Amino acid sequence: MFADDIAVISQNKRFSVVISNLQHYISLLELWLNDWKVKVNASKSACLMFARRSQLPVGLTPVTIFGQPVPWVNVAKYLGLFLDAKLTFAYHIEQTRKKAIAVHAMLKKLISRRSKLAIRHKVLLYKSIIRPVMCYGSQIFGSAGMCHLKKLHALTNSFLRQIVNAPWFIRNEVIYRDLKIKPFLPHIKDLSKRFFNKLPNVPNELISNQPAYDPAVPSSQKRPRALLDHDFISFPQAKRLRA
Repeated sequence: MFADDIAVISQNKRFSVVISNLQHYISLLELWLNDWKVKVNASKSACLMFARRSQLPVGLTPVTIFGQPVPWVNVAKYLGLFLDAKLTFAYHIEQTRKKAIAVHAMLKKLISRRSKLAIRHKVLLYKSIIRPVMCYGSQIFGSAGMCHLKKLHALTNSFLRQIVNAPWFIRNEVIYRDLKIKPFLPHIKDLSKRFFNKLPNVPNELISNQPAYDPAVPSSQKRPRALLDHDFISFPQAKRLRA
C-alpha cells in the first residue's frame, strides 16, 4: 500500500526549527505507518517550503522518512493541486489549461465547428466533461492573480466559439447570453460560494478550528475565501475590482 495523500505542515520563520518540527512529526507518522503496515516511497514524497524567496536556502538539512531522504522541490502535487513555493498557482493553472486542451482534443469531432451534433448536446459535453476539468480546485486557486486566471477564461471563450461556430464579429458576451452560460470567473465564484457556505456544517475538527475569515484584515485578502469579495468585469481584460 502507498499513502500519497498525507501532508505534514510546520510553520516558523526559522528554517532550522521548521525542519526539526517536520522530522519530529514524521517520526510520529512512521509509528502509525508501521502499525497499519503502509509502505511509503521516499523518492515519490516531497518537501516543499512556502516562502517569498525565489530559491531555497543553501545547505538545508534533508528530511528523512524510514532513513531515506525526502527531496526538496519547488512544486508539489497534493490532492490533484500543484502547490508552488509562493502559492501563485501559476504552474497549476498552466497544467489545468493543458489538460483541458487535451480533453477538448478527444471530443473535437463532436464539438468542432463542422460537427453536425446539436448545439445543446455540444454544450452538455462542455458542461459535463471539459468545464469540470478546468474548475477542479477552483475554490483554492481562484484567488490567484488575474494574469493567470485570464488564461482559463480565454480558453473557455475559444471552446464556446467553436461549439456555436461563431464568426469573428460576434462578441463573447452574446454567446454567453444565448447559451445561458456564465463566464469562467463568475462560475468559479459561484462554486466557491456554495463550497464556503457548506463549511460550517462540516464536522471535521481541522476545518472547524480554522480562524474566522475577516476581509478587514490585510492578510485575509490572500486567502481563498477572498474570491467571494471580488467582482470580475470588463472582459476579456478581466480586471478585478472590490465589490
